[in-house]
Amino acid sequence: MQEPSLAHDEAARIAALCSTGQLDTPIEGRFEIITRLARRVMDVPIAAVSLVDADRQWFKSINGLDVTETGRDVSFCGHTILNDEPTIVPDARLDPRFADNPLVTGPPNIVFYLGYPISARCGGNIATLCLIDTKPRNPSEKELVSVRDLASMAEQQLNATAQKSVATEMLSRLGPEQRTELIDPSTRLWNPSGIDGILSRQIDKAIDTEQGIALISIRVDYPNHPEPHDQTIQDQLLREVARRLLVGIRQWDNVGYTGRNEFVVVLGDGADQQHAIHSAERLRTQLNQRPVKAPVGEVRVQATLAVVCEPTGFTCSKRQLIDRALSALDHARSHGSDEVFVDTTLNEAA
Repeated sequence: MQEPSLAHDEAARIAALCSTGQLDTPIEGRFEIITRLARRVMDVPIAAVSLVDADRQWFKSINGLDVTETGRDVSFCGHTILNDEPTIVPDARLDPRFADNPLVTGPPNIVFYLGYPISARCGGNIATLCLIDTKPRNPSEKELVSVRDLASMAEQQLNATAQKSVATEMLSRLGPEQRTELIDPSTRLWNPSGIDGILSRQIDKAIDTEQGIALISIRVDYPNHPEPHDQTIQDQLLREVARRLLVGIRQWDNVGYTGRNEFVVVLGDGADQQHAIHSAERLRTQLNQRPVKAPVGEVRVQATLAVVCEPTGFTCSKRQLIDRALSALDHARSHGSDEVFVDTTLNEAA
């Protein structure tokens, strides 16, 4: 096996990668869409946006495989970032660089690999869009052009200097280990501590900018499989729910998994009640649009959602908002599932 070499400007390359602020962050819908499209374009089982760090490749998005990272020494993407042209491996079993690679001889049993390098705004390749199959392939020119365009989209997103959200502000103050402590390992969404920090900052920002604030609490159920005891199946279902939620929110909204099949969406700037209700209805539709294919068969997803809003000039605390969200969700569930309930407690009191 041939390990990938280091880039000639490796220190600068790592600095450029870190400057994106993307390492060890939650998954995001904008990258999930790209890997999902890439799988569809090439009809392959696995597609990923892979960030190549000093000693690992870390997946900002990976569609078709449940891993977060692998060692850089065994990575195909470590080779791809050394060139400005795509790396095409029609059959890794016949390629002396990869034939005895453990990712070839064992799971995920890579045979075909296509990787496009993604560069940082300040120069240097920092990531790839890669596609993997378990059988040999020779991609057509049309397929290569389509994947190249998707790689360009991923590059734009990694280098985006879009509106600075509360999430990017919070992450910029944290090291890699601190970031990992705020992410749920099953869903790769914010965990309770992470979403708590997001909510605190969103409240502060709303008060400073004289805006309102809104959040959506969500409980998912599986009507035809009410108690999937197998942890692997539970995690698979949760990951699919997480992906569907990400499709239904804006880039500056944040979603967290709080446990017991419950999620919270903290809506970003400019989220009034009307927008929050519209978002909740869109999420409900997104969640129950089709069953999840699992080893136990097709599992139906059903969601109950509760919307909590506070208008401009609100004075309630984070704890009050969370308590209202939980209470509203309990109220909604008592009236049946697959509905959106709008809490108006404080609005009526006003």
